Amino acid sequence: MKLPAPRTELPQLRFLAGAVCASALALAACGEPATPAQDQTAPDAAPAMQEAEPASDDSAAAPEASAPEILSGWVRTPPGGRDVTAGYVRLRAGAEDDQLVAASSPAAARVEIHTMEDDGEVMRMRQVEAIDLPAGETIALAPGGDHLMIFGVDTASLDGEMELTLEFASGASSTVRLPLSASAPEMMDGGDMHQGGDTHEPAPDEGEGG
Repeated sequence: MKLPAPRTELPQLRFLAGAVCASALALAACGEPATPAQDQTAPDAAPAMQEAEPASDDSAAAPEASAPEILSGWVRTPPGGRDVTAGYVRLRAGAEDDQLVAASSPAAARVEIHTMEDDGEVMRMRQVEAIDLPAGETIALAPGGDHLMIFGVDTASLDGEMELTLEFASGASSTVRLPLSASAPEMMDGGDMHQGGDTHEPAPDEGEGG
């Protein structure tokens, strides 16, 4: 009876397994990754998102409205003991039609735009919302016609003149200091003015300074 040959392969398998494990440990100790990294990028790689350019500001390109030119003006000196008076100006609009739509003064409670109307034999005042200023024409707010009615005047703050701010339909505004006078200065008597209403000096009972 023939005896089986002794098994010698087991030590060889153990030797091979040990060699494989030693190689794996050596690779791990050197920091060798099992698979190539997929998320590495070069140091000088461009960013994925580019900074957006600032949006253009269309409103910045819109030109500012130009106020009509104030050629001259004055404010009637308030009568003694009264806090109501009237203001007058000559205006010339630019290349575009405009309107005077409001006025104010730090020395008064309020300022209204008024006109004078012939009611039979009596001139009466009436408040209006605006005064037209045709392009290139000179319009005068003068006694007996269109004017600014000024209420609640702080007479103690007046020093020979009054500050007024005029606002226009175009969105522009102008602030001026007008001299106080008991009657119309000569500079308001120009013959080239386009005046609204009659040009006579109203009697005291025809309105508060109109």
